[in-house]
Amino acid sequence: MMDESFLNSLVRLARLKNEPVDFLALKEAISCFTPKQIQSPQGQIQAVVDMLHLSKPVFLRNPDPSNMPALFARAKGYWSVVKGKNAQGLWVIDVWDENDNEWVEETSADLLGLCLVKISLSVPFSRHNSPVYQLVKSEVLLQKKPLFEALLGGVLINCIALITAFYTMQVYDRVVPTGATQTLLVLTMGIGIAILFDFLAKHLRAGVNEQIIHRVDQRLARTVYMRF
Repeated sequence: MMDESFLNSLVRLARLKNEPVDFLALKEAISCFTPKQIQSPQGQIQAVVDMLHLSKPVFLRNPDPSNMPALFARAKGYWSVVKGKNAQGLWVIDVWDENDNEWVEETSADLLGLCLVKISLSVPFSRHNSPVYQLVKSEVLLQKKPLFEALLGGVLINCIALITAFYTMQVYDRVVPTGATQTLLVLTMGIGIAILFDFLAKHLRAGVNEQIIHRVDQRLARTVYMRF
């Protein structure tokens, strides 16, 4: 019965948080509890987290409405769900009624001294295990030459940005103290050429990026439609 209340409470919590939950996997994980895990609410939570590879649960010592909804271990190991506080400042708790097979709302003045845990039943995203991520990564890495050209363009653009900074330093160091107009003219012509080259490099890099995106998009679309 305690396992049933735990399972129902987890499913109820997932629905309140609009999280997808694998009911069969959750039921199987709970059925594998050891006697030691059943005796401890913390052990039950940790066992489910470890078996389903969920995010680390947070055990709440000081109840806060901002952390709700949360799982709540009642007396004798029975579980329920705390939804928050009502207008009277009482905690609203969903309790599973075994006789009528429905959830019933109860209220409580405090939750101190009891096991209250915030847990997410959604499996955290892992890009290394994502087939979509691997597919996109493989298609992008096939475009080695355009990627190298885009990388080279980025390096050149950053170098030109440094040149413009050096231009300002040279003007303050060489032109302003001495009034050397010829030096200013040469530096200005040089920075003008650098800015023109910077504009050309950015334009070419944008074209290379569009080429990469277009190729990857075509290959991904073809792959997806072939799978369909």
